[in-house]
Amino acid sequence: MSLDDIKMKSSDFLEKEHLDSGGFGKVSLCLHRSHGLVILKKVYTGPKRTEYNESLLEEGKMMHKLRHQRVVKLLGIIIEEGNYSLVMEYMEKGNLMHVLKTESSIPLSVKGRIIMETIEGMRYLHGKNVIHKDLKPENILVDDDFHIKIADLGVASFKTWSKLTKEEDNKQRKVNSSSKKNGGTLYYMAPEHLNDINARPSEKSDVYSFAIVLWAIFAHKEPYENAICEQQLIMCIKSGNRPDVEDIIENCPKEIINIMKQCWEANPEVRPTFAATEQPSSLHSSQGLRIGPVEESWFAPSPEHQQEENELSLQSKLQEEANYHLFGSRMDGQTKQQPRQNVAYNREEERRRRVSHDPFAQPKPYENVQNPRIKGLASSSATSHDESVKCSIYNSAGIQIGDNNYMEVGERSSLLLDSTYTNSKEESISKYLDIFGNTTSLTDKHLDPVRENLGRSWKICARKLGFSESQIDEIDHDYERDGLKEKVYQMLQKWLMREGNKGATVGKLTYALYQCSRTDLLNALVYISQN
Repeated sequence: MSLDDIKMKSSDFLEKEHLDSGGFGKVSLCLHRSHGLVILKKVYTGPKRTEYNESLLEEGKMMHKLRHQRVVKLLGIIIEEGNYSLVMEYMEKGNLMHVLKTESSIPLSVKGRIIMETIEGMRYLHGKNVIHKDLKPENILVDDDFHIKIADLGVASFKTWSKLTKEEDNKQRKVNSSSKKNGGTLYYMAPEHLNDINARPSEKSDVYSFAIVLWAIFAHKEPYENAICEQQLIMCIKSGNRPDVEDIIENCPKEIINIMKQCWEANPEVRPTFAATEQPSSLHSSQGLRIGPVEESWFAPSPEHQQEENELSLQSKLQEEANYHLFGSRMDGQTKQQPRQNVAYNREEERRRRVSHDPFAQPKPYENVQNPRIKGLASSSATSHDESVKCSIYNSAGIQIGDNNYMEVGERSSLLLDSTYTNSKEESISKYLDIFGNTTSLTDKHLDPVRENLGRSWKICARKLGFSESQIDEIDHDYERDGLKEKVYQMLQKWLMREGNKGATVGKLTYALYQCSRTDLLNALVYISQN
């Protein structure tokens, strides 16, 4: 890539809205002819500094190469008389502190995801030998779905851009005596930099800043609100003062508070690092002391799910005993592994339910694995069955009927309706065009089969019905204690309320079911509509 690829002209931008100003100059929302909406940050407004041009371009190229889903993209740079600017991608909700102050209620699961995504972004930067130097909520940007990206690398992490930033900062101080911006940075600055002006920034500096960010996420405000002036703030931080944990103790998991305290230790040597070894979301001390992973379970609303897991374990043991009498010791040895896989799967599913879009989620333990001894009810098997008995199985696995009849239905076929509703994934979409165009308003007779049987597919279906990730996470969190069926019910109710009686049609729901590969339910609605 040539250096000229990232150079842009100010004439290519149309300013739409002024967003912020201060020590780092003016920040604006602009429209670019190629990139659409972008953020333009004027770092330096003085005379052209030709002696810096080459290094500014080289650093711009380095910033442009930083590509990660948790790091804001640098789209280009402007180097003109009175206008040295960085052009970055636009994030709809703005910075994290703005979101924390304006959003009345952010679910605990979403806060957990923000924390893990921040760790993920910082691990990437440190892996590229980039020290942020100014990590704070204002430099963590949020999109419409409450996913985050780390920003402002250029004004802090690269020598020449940082030098111009300091010159601009000094100029702004002379014009405007307000020190609000500087104070905001001091809140998150590691004490070693307050003690020694020659202290070199390190990964541990960013870890300290991250600890204060953690506090702000749960307090929904900046720390040290009672500080009188910068001098007092600096003196108190150097003497060991930290944000008041009592402000967040009621709504912050104790594990997060423990990590927070270790991350803001005065001695940088005993702070953990972002780098993971065994687990991608772990924090480990540089001295080898394991702190442990940042677990999604810390952000769960209640521990009631543990009872379900214990019940599952008990059922598995009973099923193993039944299998032994049914199949003998050899078969028992083979089938014993299946309940353990089910337990592992349920734990993984619990992780996925608690914090949606977990960047560290592991694949399902038996995904895409065929077990020749596990057959759906629709298939023939060596064991004879009473064909005069008709039954419907909904959302079930590991079923025992009577004393010696063991059946297992995999996830992809967890819903087996009567033969009227037989599912065929290869069926052409043309078969369903009529039902997709059906403008009949939905009634309970249409909704009840979906409420009962949508199950774990509810999030996929919700996306197809137009729900955002934050709305899905809110439902997931608010009805965690009530179980999976209640989440399905509430999702459908919210959709019905949004669409209204005329807007919530059979056609819209069936098309969403088709998109999420639930043609079993789609066929059920076709049958109901025809009868």
